[in-house]
Amino acid sequence: MKKYFLFLLLFTFILSCGRKTNTPVSGEKLTKEKMIEVLLDIHLAEASANQMALNTNAGRDSMLIEYEKIFSKHEVDGRDFFATYNYYTENPELLDTIYNELVIRATTIQSNIFRKTPVDSTAMADSAKARMFRMLKARKSVIHN
Repeated sequence: MKKYFLFLLLFTFILSCGRKTNTPVSGEKLTKEKMIEVLLDIHLAEASANQMALNTNAGRDSMLIEYEKIFSKHEVDGRDFFATYNYYTENPELLDTIYNELVIRATTIQSNIFRKTPVDSTAMADSAKARMFRMLKARKSVIHN
């Protein structure tokens, strides 16, 4: 999780370097709903990267590209996202409500995925039997040769 926080921090730094003015960005720039949608996609992308063990420089670059894609998908400016994220981190009660909703949505997505892909135990058992049969057959041919 520390790695992804560093990604967000690095991304914030990169965005702040490109600012035209020195006026500070503060307050809530995105609606609560938009923030939840963007954060959900960010966490899903980070979970996917974590599963693929993208802890290399190329992986970090890949995550920065993913952040850009997510911001583009939701038509959100990265600076506005981070300004809003900072606003919520300074208001933990509000951040808590965001993450409560985020957990609900992530759980719904997960349950929908499992509902759409039922496990056919008969097919799994047949597949396991077929693999076992092939292995035994291969061993017999090695022993007889």
